Amino acid sequence: MINIMTGLLRPDSGRIFYEDQEFADRFEQIRRKFGLCVQKDLLYDDLTTAEHIELILCLRGVPKNQIRHDILALSQKVSPSHQISY
Repeated sequence: MINIMTGLLRPDSGRIFYEDQEFADRFEQIRRKFGLCVQKDLLYDDLTTAEHIELILCLRGVPKNQIRHDILALSQKVSPSHQISY
């Protein structure tokens, strides 16, 4: 069920309701409220930290013009004294 709600799988039958709304009718709005933490290493050796974050944000549907802002803001929260190169 979580895989369907996060967009990893498509439903083959049935309906899902979340907060009294049919999931299929408001998929994009409802999906943004969910996250999925898989139990295996999903880091790619050839991507930087910023590129990994960009990939996840793209998969989550964050607009491109917001991604750079989010990456820089996150880097300041994690390590205010370290400047991320992005």
